[in-house]
Amino acid sequence: MAGSDFDRTIINPRERPLSSDINSAQSQLDRTIRDYLMTVLGHRTSVASDVAVPTSGFLNEGFKVRPVSPAAMQVVVKAGMGFSYDPTDVPAGIGGVIGLDDQSPYKPMVLLADQTFNVPAAPGAGLSRYDIIEVKPYRRQENLLSRDVLDPTTGQFVANSLYKTLAFALDGQTGQVNDPNPSTAALSYKVGQAGVAPAVPATTAGYIKIGTLNIGSVTASIDEGLIQVQKKLIGPAGDYNVGAYITTTGGAPAHTLSYLNAPPGVRAAVIGTAHSSGVLYIFAGNVASLSGLVVTGTAEVNGAPAFLAVTGVAVVVGSVSAPVKANLANAALTSPVLLAALGQSYIAVQYEIWSWSAPNIIANAASAIVNLDVQIRTA
Repeated sequence: MAGSDFDRTIINPRERPLSSDINSAQSQLDRTIRDYLMTVLGHRTSVASDVAVPTSGFLNEGFKVRPVSPAAMQVVVKAGMGFSYDPTDVPAGIGGVIGLDDQSPYKPMVLLADQTFNVPAAPGAGLSRYDIIEVKPYRRQENLLSRDVLDPTTGQFVANSLYKTLAFALDGQTGQVNDPNPSTAALSYKVGQAGVAPAVPATTAGYIKIGTLNIGSVTASIDEGLIQVQKKLIGPAGDYNVGAYITTTGGAPAHTLSYLNAPPGVRAAVIGTAHSSGVLYIFAGNVASLSGLVVTGTAEVNGAPAFLAVTGVAVVVGSVSAPVKANLANAALTSPVLLAALGQSYIAVQYEIWSWSAPNIIANAASAIVNLDVQIRTA
């Protein structure tokens, strides 16, 4: 009996296939594709373990929470795709239809178009509030159409209303609830309780939190500085690269991020207060769950053939504090200027630039071109 990955349902010449044959064939193709993606996007958890672990997360910019433009009391969840690993949800014969199965534990979350949420008004009176946005896979039968179905008693075909699509797209499956009530819609905005020191609403069981909003007492519009992006970015084998091309030419800011090679959805900025050192900040979703970074650097001084090394490279996984937030928003320090929510996680690559301008003479480079390549592994 068919059931393994890459098995195919055979419909022989002149055979009268059953509906279960056709449904099984579709189900098996769907399972093979998803199981393959689960293997490709899985990752190892440590140096000691070489076992792949299935990873729940999102591809590129998909499901990233962003402000609307122009800024208003609204946020948008970007269209895209993600997967949630759930080995307990592998039904067969969905809706009593033989062969209509969902046997892969890797569940798709698909958003075909951006979805906008209205943000409730600020609490006022010196209070503040945290709201969250959470998502879960949602499988359903839809597309009800009239089809002729054989009545075995009479031998006649009789019109029946039947579902013709097993759907996974989350478009239109949105809702809003107040904390601490659990979400019910597949893509849900949960409004937290206001207070002097408010708590972040709990994530509903079975859901994945993709963003937290910091709503102040007089917040009138939402910008990047109020949104904590918390979706996990996934890639092949749990890895992806961020390449940065940085120039140090003096002036304000001292370092300029001239080129960025990164997956969509990743933001970055460089801060340099001196010619010889700087920090590259990378915002890639829930980076607090990322580890195993490898950094390499090369550079040249003023285009001359002098040897230059990037030394003292350190990597920090942290979260945005008030000083970091202020520095990232300072046009005199940062290229490009970024707004970042307090508490949002980041990866910071700290580097120093040294050159050999003559034999046995080591000095800080007055100006340079730096290439940093950061390999990020999903935890």
